[in-house]
Amino acid sequence: MNRPPPALIPAEVARQLRRVVIIVADASMRVGGGMSKAASGPDAPDTVTASVDAMVDNASRASLDALEQETALWRERLVGWRCHIVAPSCSQLQVTVVRLSLSDVLAPEDRSRILQLHNKLTLKAEEVDFLASLGRHLLSANPAYRRVIRPRRRRSRS
Repeated sequence: MNRPPPALIPAEVARQLRRVVIIVADASMRVGGGMSKAASGPDAPDTVTASVDAMVDNASRASLDALEQETALWRERLVGWRCHIVAPSCSQLQVTVVRLSLSDVLAPEDRSRILQLHNKLTLKAEEVDFLASLGRHLLSANPAYRRVIRPRRRRSRS
């Protein structure tokens, strides 16, 4: 994204591009644990896990923030390039970062299944299918993604 436009895509595509969607699959958010819901304090393993998760989540959030800032700068550079070469509708470019997170999984059985897959080094075919299906569901339910793909209604001319 730091290279001069239209380096990431062919110039012919860059001239006509209207929408770009960058999908971030964020698996850093822990979907288990109920420390804050328990009357008794957490035990040592839960405390260590929560501490590590917090550090990873913080770094992940900082990376996502940096991506969103860099994406906005990339859009500005590409729009500037398009307007300089007098491309039609040069400033009409929507760039959206969509974050899919395991914390968005609401079904308890899905959350439990994800935790079972948490530290596995290999996955069975049905586990891959489950995760792919879950990803499709999260993407189709994501409000930012839905705004991007929603067909625009044309105004009727009277």
